Amino acid sequence: MIEWLWNNKEWIFSGIGVAVVLALLSAARWLMRKRISQSDLPPGTTLQAVIDSPPPPPPALLVETSSLNPVAIIKAIESAPLLQQADVEKHYRGVRVDWTGKLISAEKRKEGKVFLLILCGSRSLSPGVVFNVDPAEYPGLGLLRNGDSIRVSGVIDNVAHQVIELRDARLLAYGNLSGK
Repeated sequence: MIEWLWNNKEWIFSGIGVAVVLALLSAARWLMRKRISQSDLPPGTTLQAVIDSPPPPPPALLVETSSLNPVAIIKAIESAPLLQQADVEKHYRGVRVDWTGKLISAEKRKEGKVFLLILCGSRSLSPGVVFNVDPAEYPGLGLLRNGDSIRVSGVIDNVAHQVIELRDARLLAYGNLSGK
């Protein structure tokens, strides 16, 4: 192959050779586009519109709700038959939430994060919500006391034994949120 290219280099790089190479590339491109059938698209949609469309959002962003609360999640899981509770719990994974609760515990971790536990509810047996945050991103975090309010946004990672674990947690507000 290389020997043939070397022997025919003048012809290949002349005007005719370039035209032939471009024609071959165009034919290959046309064949690749033809593989996706226009009939597979919804009516009125062009193939170029599909190619130019943005990618879908990550799964965690597809399900977003503010009406879902920790008490409702725990009740839904606990009210399911025992052998189905694990399946019910899995349906909540990946849901983005925004909750406010009372700080119950804060602990520094070796990896430089702070592990927080808040209770979201009016009674003492409310579900706990746990998550990690980087203290460098939240000035004044070290001044919080037991019972202070925290508003957190995150994605449900796991639910087990009255505790909901969040990932990608962000503190939206903390401290005295009542304005007193």
